[in-house]
Amino acid sequence: MSERARVESGAGLQLLVAAATVADARWRMVFTNAAELTAHWQRQLGRDTLKQLAGFGRMGWVNLLGYVVQAGAGRSVTEVRRLVAQADDRELYAVLIGGNRRELTSVLGATSAQILAAVADGDRGARAELTAALKSGRTRLEVSRWLLHNRPQDVQQRCLDVLDALAGVAALQGEAEGATGALLDTLGLRGLLAVVAPRLHYDQFQAPVVLIGSPWVAPIVIEIGLPDATVIVHPPAPSQTGAGPSDTLTLIGRAMGDEVRMRILVELKSGPCTLPHLCERLDRPRTSMLHHLALLRGAGLIDLTVPVRGPNVYRLDPEGFRLLASSSQAFVDDAERT
Repeated sequence: MSERARVESGAGLQLLVAAATVADARWRMVFTNAAELTAHWQRQLGRDTLKQLAGFGRMGWVNLLGYVVQAGAGRSVTEVRRLVAQADDRELYAVLIGGNRRELTSVLGATSAQILAAVADGDRGARAELTAALKSGRTRLEVSRWLLHNRPQDVQQRCLDVLDALAGVAALQGEAEGATGALLDTLGLRGLLAVVAPRLHYDQFQAPVVLIGSPWVAPIVIEIGLPDATVIVHPPAPSQTGAGPSDTLTLIGRAMGDEVRMRILVELKSGPCTLPHLCERLDRPRTSMLHHLALLRGAGLIDLTVPVRGPNVYRLDPEGFRLLASSSQAFVDDAERT
C-alpha cells in the first residue's frame, strides 16, 4: 500500500486536541501540558464548563477531531462549530461514540450502523451490546457514561456550548504546518514518525495518513482510524539540544512510580505482549491499563508496534533504561561539580 500522507493544521483542530487531553483526569498525567492547561481553563472558564467538557470523555473529543478531518470542512474554531451545528444530531451522536472509527465497526460487525442508530434512539439492548463490545478487549475505544445516557439533541447542544466557551479563551497555538510539512518532504512518512514518535512502529499504514502536529499530545501520539484515512496527531519534533538529566529523570520517575506500571514492566521482561494478554496477566480491565501504557511509552521505557491485523504489541525498550542510567549518572556528576 502506498504510504501517502498530507499535513493538516488549524486553530479548531488544536482546540479539539487540547480538549481531549484534559477531558479525562486519568490521562492528564500522561500529557506533558495537560495539568497546566487544565488549571488555565479552570481559571478562565470555571469548574462547571470543565465538567461539561469532561462529560464527552477523551475519546469523544478525539472522535470529533476525526469527524472534522473526514468532513473536509474548514479548520478554524468557527468552522468547526459550524460543522457541529449543521450536523444531524443523531449522526453527530454516532460519531462521538465512535461510529466513524474503523476499530469499532470491525468489532460490532456488519450491523454496526444499526446498533449505533439504536443506541442514539435510547435502546437499552443496543446500549448493552455496544458496552459489551467495548469491554471485550478487542478495541482501545471507550464511551463516556454521560454520552451513553443522554439524547443526541442534548449532546449536540452541550457540544456547542463547550465549543463556544473554549472559543472565548486565549488562542491555542499548535506546531506550524510548515514544520511538519518540511519534515515530511525531507524524511518521508516513516522517517518523520521516527523523529516525532520514535517508539511507535507500523507494520503497514491503513489508508492515507493525515498528520497533525500539536504540542498538546506530547509525549505520545493520538491515532484515529477512519474509513478512508488514518489521522495521527503527533508532538513537535524534539529540540536538537534534547532534555537535561533532571527533565529526563522527572519523566521516567513519574512513569515508574506506580505499582501497576512496574508490574507491566516486569511482565514485559518476559517478552512482547498484547494488551489483552497484559490485562489478563495483571487481572485489570482494559480501560484502566491504557493510560499506564501511554505513560511508560512516553517515558521511553516501552515501545508499541501496530500490526496489519490483530492487537497492538508492547515490548520493553532497553534504550529507555540506558537513558535512565546515564541521566542518573549525569545528575550526580552535576551535583558533585556544584
